[in-house]
Amino acid sequence: MMPTERAPTAAPTCFNLVAERRGAMLLTAREPPARWAGLLPDLRSRLAAAPAVAGGVAEPDDALLAALLGKLFADRQLAVRQ
Repeated sequence: MMPTERAPTAAPTCFNLVAERRGAMLLTAREPPARWAGLLPDLRSRLAAAPAVAGGVAEPDDALLAALLGKLFADRQLAVRQ
């Protein structure tokens, strides 16, 4: 069985586990859940009821990427020439 074939049954199980433990789940996608193909009706309704942000996040610019890489290198005590 391919991973994509297990996804329709694995996703509700994961969703239920997170809800049972009163946890949080972050899903990211290029399309909203309403446009996802192959969702089970139960999962589709749960995702429709969950908070969502439309429009997403803007593409990072060079300054943001440089700051992020600088922090990651510093966290690992790596010196990088600029």
